[in-house]
Formats: sequence, C-alpha cells, structure tokens
Amino acid sequence: MIDRRVITDVELNRFVSGSHYVHYMKTAAWGAFKARTENSTYHCLGFFEDDILKATAMVIEHSFLGHRYLYVPKGPCLDYENDQLREDV
Repeated sequence: MIDRRVITDVELNRFVSGSHYVHYMKTAAWGAFKARTENSTYHCLGFFEDDILKATAMVIEHSFLGHRYLYVPKGPCLDYENDQLREDV
C-alpha cells in the first residue's frame, strides 16, 4: 500500500538526484523558479511503502484565466519498470 504525503525540498531533491530518471524539472529548484517567475506554488510529494520513499512528484499549482490547475513537470520520479508502483502513483 502506497502512502502519499508532503515531503521537504531536501527529501525530494535527494531522491531525484539518486534516481535513474533524474531531470531538473523534477526538482524543488524548478518549483522555486516557477514560483518566482510565474507566481506559481509548488508542492513536494513523496510516495512511501512501509515508510520507505519509493517515488516523488513535484507538483506545480498555477492558474490561467481564473482556472486553477496542477501539473507534474516531466512526470513523477519513480521506477517505471515497477508496474504496481507506477499504477499506485
């Protein structure tokens, strides 16, 4: 069972930097950049299995023409070969 919760920038960056699926748009630095340049908000999410961090997602919250939307730049950071994890996340 995957448990989703908010994590710190440091936790997210540590996980992403150690992943085979690393990309700068998956880091908290990208979220902070979007916050400064586009007045967006970002959230760092961790997906845990038995209190072990298995995946992360840096979620950008933005609005356009009065409509709020969320997106995950370049998708979540996880082992895409793990079918169950990919489905749960």
